[in-house]
Amino acid sequence: MKKNGLDYYLTKLKNMKTARYNHDSYWQEVADYTLPKRDFNVERSQAQKRMITVYDATAIHATEQLAAGLHGMLTPPSSKWFFLKASNIKETDKSRSWLDMASKYLGHVFSSPESSFATSVYELYLDIVAFGNGSMAVLFSNGRINFMTKNLRSCYIEENDDGFVDTLYICEKMSPANMIRKFGIENVDEKVVKAYEANQDVKFEVLHAIEPRKLNKGRGAAKELKPFKSCFIDVENKKTIIEEGFDDFPFLYPRWSKRAGETYGYGAGMVALAEVKELNKISEIMTRAASKNIDPPMLAPAEGLILPMRLDPAGINFYNPDLGKPEFWQNGFQPNYFENVMEYKRQLINKMYYVDWMNLPQIDRQTATEVIQRGQEAQRMMSPMLSRLHSEFLSPLIKRTLMLAMDNGLLEKPPEELMDAEVSIEYTSPMSIAQRANSSQAVLQGLTIMAQLAQFDQNVPMRINADAIAKDQVLNTYAWPIEYIRTDDEMDAMLEQRAQQQDAMMQAQQAETLSKSAGNVAGAMKDLQGA
Repeated sequence: MKKNGLDYYLTKLKNMKTARYNHDSYWQEVADYTLPKRDFNVERSQAQKRMITVYDATAIHATEQLAAGLHGMLTPPSSKWFFLKASNIKETDKSRSWLDMASKYLGHVFSSPESSFATSVYELYLDIVAFGNGSMAVLFSNGRINFMTKNLRSCYIEENDDGFVDTLYICEKMSPANMIRKFGIENVDEKVVKAYEANQDVKFEVLHAIEPRKLNKGRGAAKELKPFKSCFIDVENKKTIIEEGFDDFPFLYPRWSKRAGETYGYGAGMVALAEVKELNKISEIMTRAASKNIDPPMLAPAEGLILPMRLDPAGINFYNPDLGKPEFWQNGFQPNYFENVMEYKRQLINKMYYVDWMNLPQIDRQTATEVIQRGQEAQRMMSPMLSRLHSEFLSPLIKRTLMLAMDNGLLEKPPEELMDAEVSIEYTSPMSIAQRANSSQAVLQGLTIMAQLAQFDQNVPMRINADAIAKDQVLNTYAWPIEYIRTDDEMDAMLEQRAQQQDAMMQAQQAETLSKSAGNVAGAMKDLQGA
């Protein structure tokens, strides 16, 4: 079989669908109870009712809360949540200035309404929370960088030996008009053109296959020699539409957590599914029992009753008292029987979604310090679950966007000293600041100990480089822009000026002292001569 042939892609797609078959059934069950607007192995029309089987919305609300929490704590649209730094060289003021400028530009891209990042990333977080998987495209089109979350149902993946996703097959339905607009009328099949000309309401299945190219020429090469190959295929008509290439993997596929040896991830919705189903079943039983108590069945004798019975208010029914009178069947069920159990299930589900860690405890009175400490403690509790999001989503997202900006002239080239430097990312989101709070506290505790020891030995403070501590904390821990502090050259100039002023003052004092001494000597000589 030819490596890049049509049969290769179609056979591989079939195998990938087979490998994901069990996940589709699992995800559909999760979707029914936690995210009803998603479909995997069922076909439902738009605006079709999807919550018929839902009797308790705790899981739906918890999914939205956790997704909103991730959005606000990791990628807040209204504040700076990262900055770039050079990790393998000593930063100069010039290099740090460019890195700050690049960080500011990328922050503008992520917060811009035109890029659709804020709306797309929230949809991505919903998929990650519920199903443990999500897919986002980061592409350059129409003169700007755009972001789009893909339908998880359409995405099939493979990962490399390092455990990172580097192969993505996206199988979607497209209308003839969209196919012609995207690929050009000269590249699509004749059936697509005929359907478009006849204005037929049909859609064709299109496969977009992205995978590494073994024989490539690296970044900047021609599209057929780029590191990642991209191929669009009309599955129904078995036609290769167009072949392209990418310098970087153009999609992000983060996972919430993953079992060793498996490809697809697991989300909080999958972990909590058993509790969610049980809570819904209890709610269903409670609802049915309450309806029976409100409108219970009627017990009536087999004869001696004039039908139909009137059960409406003020209704009158006639019966033969010798044969027995009709009466309601009281089953004796108490609607509040399961209330404690339901409340326990709701709390357990919220814990599985980390809702109790994101929300502060409802305490009547708290000091400002207590509020800050509780918030930082809650965010540190969630940090182990977010490590994979940093490595599989945030870091590739920033690096991909940075390279697109430089490749397309949206960002000026870095200075020569950064050409061979390795650019790393420091996160300054509320979650990251809370994680680094321990570092600042350790510095303060160390300074406190040094101050106490200085009472016994006055030479101890001489070991503290306060300027280095201040610069490191404000730049690397709290992510101040470089223009907020004076440069090293400015500091050297100020220190030199201060030294000159001190020298001038000392010389003036010495001159004054000499002048006084000379006056005293002259007075003494005069006294001696007079004597």
